[in-house]
Amino acid sequence: MAGYIGAKGMTSRDFLDRHQAGCSNFAGLDFSGEDFSNMVLNGCNLSGCVLEGAIFDDAQLTNVDLTRANLSSVSLRGAALSGCKLVRSWAQGSKLSNASLSTCELASSNLSTSDLSDASLAKCNLTQAELVGTKLHRTTMADTDFSKARVDNSDWRGARFKVACNFSDTAIRQCISLAELKAGGLVQGMNTMGYSISEMKAAGYSVQEAKAAGYSISEAKAAGYSVQEAKAAGYSISEAKAAGYSLHSLKEIKAAGYSCSEAKAEGYKPFECREAGYSYEEGRVAGYRWDDKEIWYGRYDHDYNRWL
Repeated sequence: MAGYIGAKGMTSRDFLDRHQAGCSNFAGLDFSGEDFSNMVLNGCNLSGCVLEGAIFDDAQLTNVDLTRANLSSVSLRGAALSGCKLVRSWAQGSKLSNASLSTCELASSNLSTSDLSDASLAKCNLTQAELVGTKLHRTTMADTDFSKARVDNSDWRGARFKVACNFSDTAIRQCISLAELKAGGLVQGMNTMGYSISEMKAAGYSVQEAKAAGYSISEAKAAGYSVQEAKAAGYSISEAKAAGYSLHSLKEIKAAGYSCSEAKAEGYKPFECREAGYSYEEGRVAGYRWDDKEIWYGRYDHDYNRWL
């Protein structure tokens, strides 16, 4: 680790001593090339600091303010950042492989040509961030906002999406294929990224995933999804009918996979369910109150609808 006093006025060792003594405001200081590896920093104000080429490998930074700091070529390999502010920071060419960033503010920051391979981003804000030529190999992202970010020539191979991320007004489709997005687990918000439901279907997304992505059952039908797939996605008989699926008879409804209970909920009568091929046992489960199986199967001349 660097010594106490250097040409810049304060070294990382001097910084640590002062921080541990209760000092938290180090705004605007020059820590270029200093080594902060494995340090635990909590609540520090490093806004506007020059940290070019500094090393924070395996450090823990909590609620640290790095607004407008110069973090170019900084090394944060394996570091854990929580609640940190890096708004409008200059972090071009930084090394963040295996780093963990949680609830960090990076709006309008410059991370171009940086390496975030195998890093994790959770609930981070990267709106209007510069990610030109940035590596995000196998990066895990959850509930992170990339809206209006510049991602030209960035590399998203193997990226994983645990929770919905916002890519509104971001040219993400120029950097990663829809098949790769699906493999990475991205579902929600696809309709805000410019992908059509037909493209989602071609990439192997199910109706349930298309529904979670924000598409309607009518759009699913137009894309060629079957009524059986719509049923599996949780759409009701009424919704399927309204979307234009051919469900003119209860037999067609049964063939689509809908249960006797679902038919009853839609107002179908016992004799209609019987005629469609539902069994007496299915009728009982559905709540029809016939006590005699013979009546269900029409072996006696009774009013088939009297036990509703």
